[in-house]
Amino acid sequence: MDSLNMINERDLDKVPALYHLKAITYLLSTVPIEFRSLVLNQIPFKAVDFPLAADSSSISNRRLAIDCFNGVSIAAKQLNCPGAAIADDEYALWLELRDPENFDKGLQHLEAKLRHPKPTLRFVHLGLQFGIKLDLIAVEQEIERQIALNGGITQDAAIARFALAFTQNTPEDVAKYITRHTNDLSKHLDKKSISFLEIEMLSRAGYPERANERLDLLLLEGLSEAEESRLKRVIAEAEGTDPIEARKLQFNKTDSLSDLAVLVDSYEAIGDWVSLCVYGEMLFERTRSVSHAEQLANALSKAQNTTRLIELIKENIILLNQSKNQQLLYCWSLYHEGLLLEANNELAKIPDNQKNANSRALQVNLGIALGDWHTLSMFIANELHEKESRNAQEMIAAAQLAFHLGSFHAKELVFEAVAKGKEDTGILAAAYFLATNAGWEDNQEVSGWIQKAAELSGEDGPIKKFTLSDLMKWSPEWNRKAAEHGSC
Repeated sequence: MDSLNMINERDLDKVPALYHLKAITYLLSTVPIEFRSLVLNQIPFKAVDFPLAADSSSISNRRLAIDCFNGVSIAAKQLNCPGAAIADDEYALWLELRDPENFDKGLQHLEAKLRHPKPTLRFVHLGLQFGIKLDLIAVEQEIERQIALNGGITQDAAIARFALAFTQNTPEDVAKYITRHTNDLSKHLDKKSISFLEIEMLSRAGYPERANERLDLLLLEGLSEAEESRLKRVIAEAEGTDPIEARKLQFNKTDSLSDLAVLVDSYEAIGDWVSLCVYGEMLFERTRSVSHAEQLANALSKAQNTTRLIELIKENIILLNQSKNQQLLYCWSLYHEGLLLEANNELAKIPDNQKNANSRALQVNLGIALGDWHTLSMFIANELHEKESRNAQEMIAAAQLAFHLGSFHAKELVFEAVAKGKEDTGILAAAYFLATNAGWEDNQEVSGWIQKAAELSGEDGPIKKFTLSDLMKWSPEWNRKAAEHGSC
């Protein structure tokens, strides 16, 4: 890295390619060693969650890389090298999208490219991964148009088509889509990667025999021992082998970052939070990425290891502002550890925390624990003000809080909750009991809530509807039990 500082502006003007060299070097310093080859010549296909270190020095290096990629893109355009310009522009855009401060700007740049009168297919996969809604039929049509214009599939069209494979409804549909387009995709994309995905999808779809056939063909072409072992594990899982044990054995054998990530995801899928804490910490230590920090923080929270969660955040405080999810988990952990004032201060730092239901729940808990009735009263008033964006459950919860605080908003909140949950037995019953406790049971509308709840509850539901004759029929039995109880 020190040698980069020796390259000055004069050098860059004389040899613009040095911009690219600097950019790639800065970028690679933030990528796990095992994955560096994946970003050396192009951005990774799974761009949205590709592990990039997010400590302060790595963030700085990624931003320096953005500047350099932008610089070489401009120079490439001036030198009439459109291919290089697009490639470096794509690197810069990807890093903007992965930067907490530049994300919005990056998203605007991406949307502009996809909404351009002549949109490039090259950016379709980024659009799909970063949540931009695309007309998939129009994308397919543009791919076919480009194939017709160029007499065959182009690299950009192949990348877009591979991205569309992940939009298919089921693993079987993904496998069929890949099989149908394998010849075209293989002209521009890594054939192994395409086959790996096809085998995985065939296995998940319940076709291990076909997956084994594809594996046999790959073995003839040549696979490393680790690749063969990994694919056999995928197929074995489809045939009933315990996936966790298989993946654990695979990782212990290879110590591969890829295998560790798969194992961690497996523990997360089954909710084994204790094991996830162990292996998740190993994964985070090796990538230092925000997504793996979030995964570990969530596991520590689920495992109720709030002490370690607080330590993790404080040890990696730079990550806190890059993830609202981590900020909230940190606040809840402080609350559970009894650090109420600190939790309250940290909660206030989260932007737009009133828009998150989990944040609002913590605000109420803190208000009650701290005896902050003024804040709770303001919260109730805000819930009423934001009633259009709240559901029935949230409104009835606010009504219950208002009732206990003696707020004059309680009645209005109850009626708003019923208006939103008029077909929900639980909401109607809760509203009725709140109303009776408050002395509003004489209201004809209120008395109808419990009747509607009973009707919705049905014969086997929690709320029963009785007639006068039912009560008369059961009366002797009740009297007998009362007499027996009185004689004891």
